[in-house]
Amino acid sequence: MRIKTSKLKRIIRRVLKESVHSHLDGELTNVVFTAVQNADTKYAEITVDDVIEFMGFMSDAEIAAMVVEPDSTDPEDIQMGEYFVDAARNMSYEDVRMKMMELVSMGELQDDLEDFFSMPSR
Repeated sequence: MRIKTSKLKRIIRRVLKESVHSHLDGELTNVVFTAVQNADTKYAEITVDDVIEFMGFMSDAEIAAMVVEPDSTDPEDIQMGEYFVDAARNMSYEDVRMKMMELVSMGELQDDLEDFFSMPSR
């Protein structure tokens, strides 16, 4: 089977883009988990609003450092960091809730009543 070079390039670009988005999606879960841990130090039960509040307290540099080296001067790294910060800042209530449910399925968070969560006892 033969494939044209242009089609192969499109396929490679699509796969790379999906890979980057998959990586960023996982890192968004880490942003939410960091906010969950911070909210846990203040509240006994954690709500989605608490997590959104603590995500707002995180600096752009702190969020960007989850995907790129903090001292990187590579323009692609800087662009990736800015894109990631923008994605984290624009997460809706439902997006954060879905990430929290992912944390529940991974055992990192417990789903209590309705939209109340807590950290598991360790």
